Amino acid sequence: MTATMAPPESPATATATPLAAAKAAAAAAATSTSTTAADTPSAAPPGAGHLHLSHAPRAHFSTQRAAYPLKLLTPNSLPSQPQNVRLAYSLAYGGGLVAGDLVQLDVKVDDGCGLVLLTQGSTKVFKHRPGMRPKSHQISRIVSAGDGPAPTTRQRLHIALEPGAFLLLMPDSLSPFRASSYAQAQRVTLPADGSASALVLDWVNSGRGARAPAPMHSGPPGGVRDLQKKAAAAAANGAAAEGAEAPAGVPDDEVWAMAYYSSTNEIVVGDEVIARERMVLDNRAHDTGDVGSGLSPAAVRLAPYHVYATVLLEGPHFAQLRAHMDKVVDGTSQFQLPRPPGLLWSYSSLSDTGGIIRVAGLEVEDVRDWLRAALTAGGVNELVGQGLWPRCI
Repeated sequence: MTATMAPPESPATATATPLAAAKAAAAAAATSTSTTAADTPSAAPPGAGHLHLSHAPRAHFSTQRAAYPLKLLTPNSLPSQPQNVRLAYSLAYGGGLVAGDLVQLDVKVDDGCGLVLLTQGSTKVFKHRPGMRPKSHQISRIVSAGDGPAPTTRQRLHIALEPGAFLLLMPDSLSPFRASSYAQAQRVTLPADGSASALVLDWVNSGRGARAPAPMHSGPPGGVRDLQKKAAAAAANGAAAEGAEAPAGVPDDEVWAMAYYSSTNEIVVGDEVIARERMVLDNRAHDTGDVGSGLSPAAVRLAPYHVYATVLLEGPHFAQLRAHMDKVVDGTSQFQLPRPPGLLWSYSSLSDTGGIIRVAGLEVEDVRDWLRAALTAGGVNELVGQGLWPRCI
């Protein structure tokens, strides 16, 4: 099957939150175009970035450039880090995006290299504020109050891997706030020879309704028995999960209260799309911008959980992880509970070389702990080294 991508949509007339003021000030000093000495491109359009990881013989970034509001950081390698592996952070100035921001990042990973692409904390998506516009669009007209719904914040990511390369795309969870509109599309392209690999983590929380960190389990991550204990601990906390309600101190109208959220992830091998996962939350028929409007339709459907995560796996580098998850599934019993457990997970094999993990939880830290335990037991930490792994998740 031939893989195609829809052309980018034209951004709508844009507005912004108070974050825009701080971001605009930063933009003046950070048109944020950084490159290597050998790379002197023309000025990139707002929000555009390019990253190229080369291998000669130690992996290094031969190209690194980004334009506001996108920022790229590439810290030095750690002593325990394999020479072919490098870490990069993709982030937004001020830690968030405002209505109408458009971020487009293209990444290339050369043969035999390993790229770990992270964020520094959760990316926040802010609702629009009539009468202002974001810096990332060159729009001459400033809209006035009542001009219609917030323009959509968009992120597009395309990563191309050469033979023998691998990718760990492991951002922190996204936080879409009340009345915000957000759409992202992420595509990872692997060579047809099947020698490259990708792990793509995509997760979203309920915004300001996301519960504060409160890990429900402790001790070092282990294998099948450890994961079963974590699931049992989550089930024991089921009483806290019952019903569609906000955490203490958080108004109902802040829980899953975005106007619109869409996330599409694709893995392409050669010319064939072998995995596509899409999540859409649409509250536009519900007035999420009205304070005191109560629980949104999405909040009712997603209750009692405040975090949803998906992990797409493909390629030989993650064979140990797929085998581990198959073993966990085979050793897990299914039974009915009187109320929803505190954490749910599932694993499905997509092919001999691919699979998908899904997790839903009450708190971000619960899901993070479970993912860390599962990926560690599946040997993912060995790909990047013990020093770098704690930064990954």
